[in-house]
Amino acid sequence: MNISNQTNRLIGIDGIRGLSLLGILLANTLAFQYGIWESEIISFFELSSFDEAVYSAVLILVKGSFAPIFAFLYGFGTIKMSQNLEQRGLSPYPFLIRRFLFLLAAGLLHFLLLWEGDVLATYGLSGFLLLAFLKVKPKALIIVGISVLSLFSLMTYGSAGSTALPGVNWEDFARDSMNVYQNGGYSAIQSFRLELGAGPFSRIIFIFNWLFIPILISSMFMFGMAAAKARLFHQPAEEKRLYVRIAAILIPAGIALKAVKVVWPQLGIGGSLHTLGGTVLALGYVFAFALLFIRQNEKPAAWRTGLISVGKLSMSNYLLQTVFGVLIFYGYGLGLFGKLGTAIGCLLAIAFFGLQAWASGLYLRRFKMGPAEKLIRSVTWLGHGRKREQPRAPGM
Repeated sequence: MNISNQTNRLIGIDGIRGLSLLGILLANTLAFQYGIWESEIISFFELSSFDEAVYSAVLILVKGSFAPIFAFLYGFGTIKMSQNLEQRGLSPYPFLIRRFLFLLAAGLLHFLLLWEGDVLATYGLSGFLLLAFLKVKPKALIIVGISVLSLFSLMTYGSAGSTALPGVNWEDFARDSMNVYQNGGYSAIQSFRLELGAGPFSRIIFIFNWLFIPILISSMFMFGMAAAKARLFHQPAEEKRLYVRIAAILIPAGIALKAVKVVWPQLGIGGSLHTLGGTVLALGYVFAFALLFIRQNEKPAAWRTGLISVGKLSMSNYLLQTVFGVLIFYGYGLGLFGKLGTAIGCLLAIAFFGLQAWASGLYLRRFKMGPAEKLIRSVTWLGHGRKREQPRAPGM
């Protein structure tokens, strides 16, 4: 049976999303294992030279460059969903608003009950920004996206991470964190982590970041929206050369930009280059990953099928990754906070992701969507439950 270009595109998007979840899990494992603030002062944990090398590799190749891929797909999916709704004579705004409100509510619950490194609420807030750009042309979206990225890159000039906060003894804070996260129960850990860091300055910065990160990552949303409007990823076999050219330029450029802050952490421009490089590398990854899912035969390889399955259950798998992280590293689980080292932590994350890929494939043999996906679909289509062939937005 021949597979249509539309089906190829959706499979490719699901596969890209699956790979993104692997990168997000690797990056989040650092935060699960060492804390969001504490991972900025990794020297406290006395890593081996090999673990330090792995830590640096994750900072350059992974952290800050996989979550933006989801933002790209989120923008892409928002446009596709809007177009499908308009083709049926429906206004997309009520559907999208309900979707964004659900993500915001789910993210807040995720934040309050499990972990402060949530992205769902960020996407929900960012979605409301997207509403103003639904009718904007691709070229204008790219210009606005570049402008926003450039502005925030300049704003992070000279940033030196959490260790720059005044009046904070970070070694004492890291020591307290290790004690609480290794030995504390759920209530103790909740109380500690919801302090949002050491002292009032860290809380102010955390809240500032939480409110303004949606604006920062809106550049990737807009790039994704522009790609959907320009019909990129609709005919991947015909666009293969374009993917190769873009990936060959952006991936080395993004790695080089991000490496500056890691290799020369005291260099003032390092913060700006790292912010810029995170998005540049993410865009390069999008096109490189798309190459992996250009299907030339009827049956995809097993590893492709696994990634596609994970991507189709992206929100459910993302939440499961948080449950995995807190139960492995926090005191009300195995209490391995700060004990494993970055290399073993990353291997453990990869092993869990492999389990997710296998389990997702089994799950999809019986069900069409995951529990989180079904819930967000129900909320989005509230009052339109009998509509057939509801459009599926290819984003979290």
